[in-house]
Amino acid sequence: SCTRASGAGMSAIYGTPLACGRLRRLSVRASLVLRLACSMPTLSLADILHGHDSPVEWLIPDFLPIGSLVILGGEPSTGKSFLSYTISLALATGTPLLGWSPAPRRVLYFDQENSRADCIQYLRWAWNGLGQPAIELADKNLRFVHFGLSGAAWPSQMAIYVTSHQPHLIVVD
Repeated sequence: SCTRASGAGMSAIYGTPLACGRLRRLSVRASLVLRLACSMPTLSLADILHGHDSPVEWLIPDFLPIGSLVILGGEPSTGKSFLSYTISLALATGTPLLGWSPAPRRVLYFDQENSRADCIQYLRWAWNGLGQPAIELADKNLRFVHFGLSGAAWPSQMAIYVTSHQPHLIVVD
């Protein structure tokens, strides 16, 4: 869910409203984004203007480029999480969705926005809607982690999951 309050641009990156005591968490997340941005390679203007374009590699053709950050934003309760769960399950199982047939890929889904009961319901709806793809393939390729972003330990906890699962797609909801 995104808000239109001041600072909503940063809030939209994480899909959480900027309200009711989440300001401290936002500053922690913003510092993580800044640290990540500072570690990314940069291009000079000359490289951009005179360099050759590299072909785009797609995780999901014409939808999700490899190595990119994609923000799914919208009003509250419009289905962003359910769509994210469905895409994640389709990608993990190689199940056709929205005109594309992905190869099975490892997906890591961090959900701190929804209740545990909602997470379970979204996953059940997605599984049924996709025609009940093989549970064994989903178990192999898909990890759901339900947690909060409070405290100082969450970045290192996320890093442990990323290192152990080696995902092709990471979703933070």
